[in-house]
Amino acid sequence: MGISNCRLTEKATRRFDATEQTIYRDLRATIIKLQATSLRVDYDLLGGDPTVRVSL
Repeated sequence: MGISNCRLTEKATRRFDATEQTIYRDLRATIIKLQATSLRVDYDLLGGDPTVRVSL
């Protein structure tokens, strides 16, 4: 089945399950890779877009 034949109603299968532990591990690795001193993520629970701030 080609891309043009895919239905939008079909769900994509997840290749992994993100847990809180793996998310924090990946964020910590990103901070170290960027040589940043901090990373702040603000998320509006009422539907606003997340804001990310990185301090170098």
